[in-house]
Amino acid sequence: MGGAALSLALTAAIAGPHAVTLLGHARISGDRVALGEIADLSPLPPSLRGPASRLLITIAPTGRHALALSAAEVTERARALMPALSPWLPTAAGKIDVDLEPETPRQAPRSVPCLAVKAPLAAGAEVAAADFAPALCEQAPQSHAFRYDAANGTMRAARDLATDERLAAPPSGDMAAVLPGDAVYIHTTIGHVAVARRVEAVEPAAAGRAVFVKADDGDVFSVPAPETSP
Repeated sequence: MGGAALSLALTAAIAGPHAVTLLGHARISGDRVALGEIADLSPLPPSLRGPASRLLITIAPTGRHALALSAAEVTERARALMPALSPWLPTAAGKIDVDLEPETPRQAPRSVPCLAVKAPLAAGAEVAAADFAPALCEQAPQSHAFRYDAANGTMRAARDLATDERLAAPPSGDMAAVLPGDAVYIHTTIGHVAVARRVEAVEPAAAGRAVFVKADDGDVFSVPAPETSP
């Protein structure tokens, strides 16, 4: 709900420098009128100011765009809801004109794609797509979590990364699909028979790029589009 507008103190039976004053005119958002929107509560002690500001004085009938509130009724209701305010709430005379504006609907936060860290990673560690799970973030996630090691063609953690930390994804082409030591499966079809041969990656590679692998017999050769499952 919006804040009060024009500050025009109404006459009070026991006015005094430390009394709460009601506003002659206020403009609020929505149909619920709280004391803090139609009164200057600055004379109150801090411990009372917050609760007093939230006191519900009235709810406007549906379709109304303006209200004229009795100042005496406002102070009476406020004292009834919160007796501790009595020393600061003398009975007031006059009225409070309240303009009601349609409440602006709150928009749900827009989720953005990000990555969640599956397990802790130390600064400088080589990272692969398998180290992260797709996630959604309600705000822009942290960046600068990765650095590209051009000498080795790897993506590394730029700092320590904690489990479930949400991060902005680096360019997909820079994230390794396999790292050295990972199993890579080469699929071959001979007639109606499909054969999967397990080899070991000897370098990092992104999905769809060629990677050097080593077979059980020690042969090292390049294969395209590394796969990490048979």
